[in-house]
Amino acid sequence: MDNNIIDQRFQVMDARSPDDFNGVIPDKTNNEDAKLGHIPGSTNVHYTELLNQERGEMRSEFELINIFQKKGIDLNKPLVATCLTGVTACSLVLAAHVCGKRDVAVFDGAWKEYSDKAKPENIHVKIQ
Repeated sequence: MDNNIIDQRFQVMDARSPDDFNGVIPDKTNNEDAKLGHIPGSTNVHYTELLNQERGEMRSEFELINIFQKKGIDLNKPLVATCLTGVTACSLVLAAHVCGKRDVAVFDGAWKEYSDKAKPENIHVKIQ
């Protein structure tokens, strides 16, 4: 993942909330020691954006494609999904699959592993 910060061989989508992603508040739901921030160069696509709350189901292919496009995610390029622990990232994989993208990887170590091992300069926190 550190090498990708420089060479950007693949896009990284992060399913955590914007506050978690930006380092406003840590997600301590599953991890009491969660650090603030995100992987540099990653894009926040909070998993709730993929859901149609009124119907209680995932959004349509058309809606999902629009969400990815607005976020700058190119479904024709290599893609990796992540989150806090590797579970919620699967919702991003499913959404991309609905859009025809069949080869999305999950960084199952996720933010927990990355933030534990990354150099401080390889952790990005949005300055408020």
